[in-house]
Amino acid sequence: MKSNMRLVLISVVLLMAAMIVAPVAAAIGDNPQDGQTIFANERGLDLSDLRYVETPGMQITSLVKYTDDRDPYGEETKSPIKTVTVGDDKKFNVLESDFKGNYGLYYAKTNTRPANVTAAHYVYVREPVVTLGVTLAGEDDRADSIDGKSISKFSEIAFKLTGSDVAGAFDRIEAAVNIEITTPGGAKTTYFGNQNLKNINISESEFWTDEIGKDLDLTDVDSGKYMAQAKWSNPDGFDDYADDSNSVSFTVTSKKIAIESTSDNVVRGNSFVVTITGDSKIPYWVYVKEASVSSNAYPEILKGQSNVEIVADNMDLKDDAQDVVKKEYPVDTAIALVTTRADGTRPVEFTTDEFTDDSTFTIKVIENEEKGKYDTVKVKVEKGAVTVTSSGTRSHYLGEEITLTGTNTDSDYVYLFIKGSNLKNNGASLIGGKNSEVKTAPDNETGFSTEEYGFIVEDVETDDTWEYKWNTADVNLDAATYTIYAVSQPKNRDDVTKAEYDTISVTLKEAFVTAETSSKTVAQGDSMYIRGTAEGSPDDGVRIWVLGRNYVGPDDGLPKTQSVEDDGSYEYEFDDTDDLSSGQYFVVVQHPMKNGFGLSIEEDGDSTAVMNDIDNKPIFYINGPLSLQGSNAAGALITALDSPNIDDTYVKLSFSIQEPLVTIDSIGEHAVGDTFTITGRTNLAVGDDLTIDITPSSFTATAKTQTTGIGGASGTVPVVAGDDENTWSFEVITTSFQPDDYNVKVESIEADTVINAGFSLVKATPTPVPTEPDVEPTETTAPVETETAVPTETTPGFGAILALIGLGAVAVLVLRKD
Repeated sequence: MKSNMRLVLISVVLLMAAMIVAPVAAAIGDNPQDGQTIFANERGLDLSDLRYVETPGMQITSLVKYTDDRDPYGEETKSPIKTVTVGDDKKFNVLESDFKGNYGLYYAKTNTRPANVTAAHYVYVREPVVTLGVTLAGEDDRADSIDGKSISKFSEIAFKLTGSDVAGAFDRIEAAVNIEITTPGGAKTTYFGNQNLKNINISESEFWTDEIGKDLDLTDVDSGKYMAQAKWSNPDGFDDYADDSNSVSFTVTSKKIAIESTSDNVVRGNSFVVTITGDSKIPYWVYVKEASVSSNAYPEILKGQSNVEIVADNMDLKDDAQDVVKKEYPVDTAIALVTTRADGTRPVEFTTDEFTDDSTFTIKVIENEEKGKYDTVKVKVEKGAVTVTSSGTRSHYLGEEITLTGTNTDSDYVYLFIKGSNLKNNGASLIGGKNSEVKTAPDNETGFSTEEYGFIVEDVETDDTWEYKWNTADVNLDAATYTIYAVSQPKNRDDVTKAEYDTISVTLKEAFVTAETSSKTVAQGDSMYIRGTAEGSPDDGVRIWVLGRNYVGPDDGLPKTQSVEDDGSYEYEFDDTDDLSSGQYFVVVQHPMKNGFGLSIEEDGDSTAVMNDIDNKPIFYINGPLSLQGSNAAGALITALDSPNIDDTYVKLSFSIQEPLVTIDSIGEHAVGDTFTITGRTNLAVGDDLTIDITPSSFTATAKTQTTGIGGASGTVPVVAGDDENTWSFEVITTSFQPDDYNVKVESIEADTVINAGFSLVKATPTPVPTEPDVEPTETTAPVETETAVPTETTPGFGAILALIGLGAVAVLVLRKD
């Protein structure tokens, strides 16, 4: 009995505990209508009004969400994506665990469907959410959030409330919130800015409190940081399961007008930013105070900035403020009416350029009020710097391209000119040369042409670098040393100290050409190389002339233009010698210098003429009926190149073509076993190959069983360069040769030349073996006494026995004879 009583007591306690912790129903017994919203965690809802008709036994069995929220009875087929079972449609609990965050439009499905029903009833299932924001009051200022910002206590603010998803979501249950303010001292209140912020109905999906007459005046609130949060106040118990809103914060200050700069010092050509601070959404005047410099030498306010209106005339200033500004404002410069943001600040950007004076400027902000409160900040504008350097060693040949590079932190352009001996005192143009002059441009002029003032103008990149490629082939300058100026402003030599500049010295040299032939003598059919160096990097290359008796070449009656490598070297293989006659030939290598070849070659009827480019008249003819003989053509060419009207330079060479010649030096007599070298001379080209065959002269028939000696040798050797003539050599090893006369045949494959010679190979003389010399006894100064050994008796040996036998045999023969 006691045990049962204990169980009853425990059950009662557990039931009471469950009642304490269970969420309070938001709308017990409430009956939502078709199209209304129900919220997660609502309990005891009567869904019977969502039935189609009151038919006995009809019950709502489930709430179903479909693809695209379409009406299931208006389509042939539907794909449900979420189904929530309804056990009792008059006491339905909206459990979050059933929906699992899958909110939206749900259709009410019944256990039966009358034939006349064509559309299902539905409700929206939503999570109860309210979001809080804070802005300045007033329709025009609501776009500026002040969450986390500072505002003046002279401002008016409003709270923004956003409800769940759509308008009217809370109409069924008349949801409301309290906006709770946490003061800088930590107190919590719903009365702020002279407004009661309790039970604010969430009647719209989004609205501001000033729209319902609750704009908040901060004039009398304390300075400091405030926090705000919306908390559910209706229906009763809603806040037990629905989350409160997010928190917002703002700081109320008693701001004084102020101005600050991002930089105390700025290199001209760069910008800087000042930030003004004052009341929220209030216009202020900002300008640069008078600094006693020319009007274009002040920092300028960047155009197009938001809420920065640049004006110069008809300034709408209050009387007191206007009096102040008139004394300080340089009327030829801009002044801006700047309106602060919601947080009471506004950045204003100023620009500088190469014309901005290197001075300290005072930037001022002043209220547009009679009291004329203001603040100032000073910014020092400093000169930048210019550098210039050149590619290579600063020593260049006329005709080369020189790359000038450098930096400029003072302006957006660099201005280049040149100064040197006999040039204009104020400097000359880099491309105009001797007869040009640079002129200082007016301080306020930009974008002028090079022809107008003589400068070469290059843009400065964002990383402060610049580059100019100077082609000296187009320059009217002599070989000499010059100074190149790089200036931050268009100032000539007399005015260059008024800007930032740098200089570099460069030497321009006359270009020249060298040439040599690979051989002074060339065998018919052989190739010859013409090599050399053409300084000055001529784009047109060099022109190679080969002239001889009844011959102009090497390009089918015309000279050959040969390209020049980056290092100035060139090489041409002259390989058309098969049909050339023996004799002397001239080579002329022509360098075009810096302005192209001064002689042109053109057809003139049946002849080919060498023309003077100055008057375009023939100088001489190289082919056809009017052509000169080879030696005369060479002389005419040299005379033309020596003309003072032609700046081309040249080098002249000669070589001879001969019939192929190979000789063999005397070989002499050698012995079998010797190693010796056969040598000779030739006019064949270095690198040509010679085939050497050495064969014995004798021919003797031998039996196949008889061994014959091996003699002879063969091989290929190259022609090598000698002091005066090219040479060749072949080593002979005669170890396996037989004594005989031998024939040497030397044949050139390239020149089809054969020459023979011979030598004799004799039997080697044996070398005598040396004998040991007799050694005479050496006298001694005193005899050495020695003991005489006493002979001992020994048994006769094997040798003694043989001797005795021999004697016995002799004796027998004697006796028989007797």
